[in-house]
Amino acid sequence: SVNCIVNAKVIDTEPPVLISTSIDDIETQCPIQNQSQLFSIMSELGISRPVATDTCDQEILGSPDIDYPIDGVTSIEWVFIDSSNNSSVDKLTQNITVQDTEPPVFGESSLEPLVSSCAINSIKDLASLFPSGNLPTATDNCDGNVPGVLVDSSIFPIESDTEVEWIFTDTSGNTSSSNLNQSIVIRDDEPPIALCRNIELALNENGLAILQATDVNNGSIDNCSTLDYRINGETSITFDCSSIGDNTVTLEVSDGSEHSDNSFCEAVVTVVDNINPSPDQANNYPEINSNCPILNFNDLKSGQVLDFFLMVHLYI
Repeated sequence: SVNCIVNAKVIDTEPPVLISTSIDDIETQCPIQNQSQLFSIMSELGISRPVATDTCDQEILGSPDIDYPIDGVTSIEWVFIDSSNNSSVDKLTQNITVQDTEPPVFGESSLEPLVSSCAINSIKDLASLFPSGNLPTATDNCDGNVPGVLVDSSIFPIESDTEVEWIFTDTSGNTSSSNLNQSIVIRDDEPPIALCRNIELALNENGLAILQATDVNNGSIDNCSTLDYRINGETSITFDCSSIGDNTVTLEVSDGSEHSDNSFCEAVVTVVDNINPSPDQANNYPEINSNCPILNFNDLKSGQVLDFFLMVHLYI
């Protein structure tokens, strides 16, 4: 007898054959981000993954041929490929409609009041007053947490008690069915801190010196406002020759809030006279004529003594 070895190569050339020729369409609210989410949505809708039969592999599950994310109205082409890389001749098409029609929702009818010591100048300032440091949110079926937007965005700056309304809109343009109200309370109950400095103030040629309230301010501070200053109850006070020397003044500092007190501090204003006396150039003093040198007052004639004294005194 003769023995021989025969090498046989088995090749699968038969493609899978579709069992079903149609598949239910899909309607969903939110964009489909990946294949796993697609299969999950189909399961929730009771739509089975399409199947084909194969001569070798028996059962072949279809694979969706589509790019993600899936949004809007589109179609999926299901393909069936066996382990020998044979692809079904027929394709199965499934329509998908992704349309978000659900608006964001919030549980409250109003929010707790927000209290601020200072004027609120921007949406960022307003957000910082929330315990979370973020704007209020509503829950959306697709977008998750949707931040609120003020109905009236021109409300800034908020300088007094007011009411605001929040509205919530998701990325599909769905807007919350009602607005969310919130009270804003402005309460500056922190007084300013008055800081004074001592200064020297010189009289002018008229013997006067004006002190502005801000002249003795040494950087007074407040948590919010631009400050207003008064010196002895006035915006300014005037000193004259009778004030030469040290003068104690009181600086009053106000932040303009009806909920906080004014602050006070004292300063010493030293009034000085630094201008030398000068003769009155407008007067024409009489000339003194003498035939002999004038050695003392006794050498002057009686009528010239007063003129000489005035002239010498004014030039000293």
